[in-house]
Amino acid sequence: ILFTAQYGSGSVAAFPVATDGSIGKRTALIKHSGSGPDKSRQEAPHPHSATVSPDNRYLLVPDLGTDKIVIYEIDHATATLKEHGFGTAVPGSGPRHLKFSHDGSKVYVVNEMAMSLTVFAYEAAAGTMTPLQTIETLPKDLWEIPNKAAEVRMHPSGKFVYASNRGHDSITAFSIDEKTGLLTFVEREAIRGAYPRNFHVDPTGQWLIAAGRASNTLSMFHIDQKTGGLLFTTDVLNVPDPICLEY
Repeated sequence: ILFTAQYGSGSVAAFPVATDGSIGKRTALIKHSGSGPDKSRQEAPHPHSATVSPDNRYLLVPDLGTDKIVIYEIDHATATLKEHGFGTAVPGSGPRHLKFSHDGSKVYVVNEMAMSLTVFAYEAAAGTMTPLQTIETLPKDLWEIPNKAAEVRMHPSGKFVYASNRGHDSITAFSIDEKTGLLTFVEREAIRGAYPRNFHVDPTGQWLIAAGRASNTLSMFHIDQKTGGLLFTTDVLNVPDPICLEY
């Protein structure tokens, strides 16, 4: 099944995918409702991404406009969705993207408007999520120009998590407590480019590549395997308008 989140129209959709990879007729279209406290950005629902749970039972949709992570139960037989519940983000934070921990017990949500990450405990059996911690990716004393958090990525080891800060043009690194799943700030590293809408960690966990959309660049960083810190390698590749990196 293919799932899409429509930021502008405030909806989520589902499409069946055939064995040959072709996309079938839409089987679900659900319109979100509600708003948030910031009327300039949260005047209406704005679903920003759609992520399937590790057990393939639920779809989690961060909605920037309503400060909720909406949870849907997936019906694989009919390729449809059923509203199941939601996780609640900090009011006015604007949840954008999320990643699961390796064991599936935690969800890490990047909040675009508040420049923060929220850690949720995730109960797979019930399909529920409870907030545990919210930690800033960029402190307010560094908000000298308009800033927007963008992407969150998990290190392959499960020991570190990273978030990008547009405007400040940096990547923030956090270490993950192996027992609690909570985050500790490690460092904030400039991407040597502009407007990191996206970035990725390679499958070996050795390298982080940051995409500077406004600078038309891809910048390479070496990852310290003990601390999760980033070291700029001086390697920069020119790429027109890089938006998303995937392996």
